[in-house]
Amino acid sequence: MLKNNKDDRNRKRNRRIARYLILYILNLGLIWTPIMGYVMYAPVTYKSTWSLILPGSGTGSNVNLDNLGQASTSVASAYASTSVDPKVNYKAIAMSNPVIKRAAEYAAITPSEFGKPVIKLVDQTAIIEFTHVANSAELAHAKSSSLLDAFTEELDNLRDNEVQTRRDGSLSSMSVYRENVRLAQDALLDFKTNSNLVSAEQFNTLSSNIEDILRQQTEAKVEASSLDAQLNEFLNSLNIGVRQAVDAIRLQNDPIFQSHLLALSEVNKELVDNMAIWGNKHPKVRMVRARELESRQALLRRAREFTTINDMADIGALVVNGGSESATLYRTVIELLAAKTAAKTRINTYDEQITELEKRLKEHALSTAKLEDLERSHQVATAVFVSALAKTDLGRSDIYASYPMTQILVAPTLPQEPEKLFKVFAILGAFAGSLFILAALFVMWKRSQLIHRILKKN
Repeated sequence: MLKNNKDDRNRKRNRRIARYLILYILNLGLIWTPIMGYVMYAPVTYKSTWSLILPGSGTGSNVNLDNLGQASTSVASAYASTSVDPKVNYKAIAMSNPVIKRAAEYAAITPSEFGKPVIKLVDQTAIIEFTHVANSAELAHAKSSSLLDAFTEELDNLRDNEVQTRRDGSLSSMSVYRENVRLAQDALLDFKTNSNLVSAEQFNTLSSNIEDILRQQTEAKVEASSLDAQLNEFLNSLNIGVRQAVDAIRLQNDPIFQSHLLALSEVNKELVDNMAIWGNKHPKVRMVRARELESRQALLRRAREFTTINDMADIGALVVNGGSESATLYRTVIELLAAKTAAKTRINTYDEQITELEKRLKEHALSTAKLEDLERSHQVATAVFVSALAKTDLGRSDIYASYPMTQILVAPTLPQEPEKLFKVFAILGAFAGSLFILAALFVMWKRSQLIHRILKKN
């Protein structure tokens, strides 16, 4: 009886082993059949790779225009924004239909034959890796080169389109700025044409001229005061007035008066000699006295012609010897008087000039303010126009503002041998699947014992 039970258990165990073995073999067939078919009959493939790198530094420029203004531009780094990654944008551009179609044309194949490249964005770097697979090494290399050319051309087109769009917008703005400059210039020229004020410097020069004339007038007044003091000092020393000093010099310089004076002197000498011999009533004395009286009258008549002298007493007080010290003092008085008169004349001339210049200054005050306002408006309009024009040119010079520059890190490679890694992965996957199936069957074989242990433990 015990022997029969043991035989029954053995038979059941053998049948179970057979079932598990058949199940394992069937599952192995399901895994290995397609894998071996792929390994044996899959076409030979070649893989070409290449990569790009995107420099991340921004650029900037600044231009100062003397007396006009300044213009500055700055281009932020392509990676400054956390919401936009240029690598993702470039991946989308590289896989877009226009780029794929153009690359297929360059490779002389259809877009469907060209397919989509495998693009990998390397984390924490600015590198983009491209992979192309084909049935031949030459075709894989041609796909890589064609996509690189098509991608670069598409970026150039996008940059050119951006520059043209910005240029069109800038031209419309430039026309407004240019018109503002023209209007400001026309207003300035019209004002200068209709007024006698050409520049604000004229107003400043006029003010400066007034200051200079005031300074010269002050100097002339000081000089006149000094001359007046000296003149008074000389007049006090001579105990005469200015008019008397002038008359004395005129009498001394008049040859006719001097001849009459000489004749009178000789008659007086003759009279003195006769009176020493004869009496006052002697005929010779009377005759000489008559001649003296005649000489005195002739002398007085001549003096009255060009002086203010009225009688002989005045002549006696003014007639001096030309070589005496009094004559020198008289000449000095006349010179001081002439200098004082010239200084007063200059003072009066300066007064007239100041009055005229101040009148012109008041007339130009409002015009100068208007002119400065027009010049300021013209300068502001010119500065805005030139700065905008310079900024436009600076912005046009940087074509990598929206589409950063790319550099070829690794050129498209020409594969030297077919790709075997996929078949190796397929075989490894088959081995892994076999092990998983074996582990599953083992768990199924031991399931009753495992369930019993779990229930017993609980």
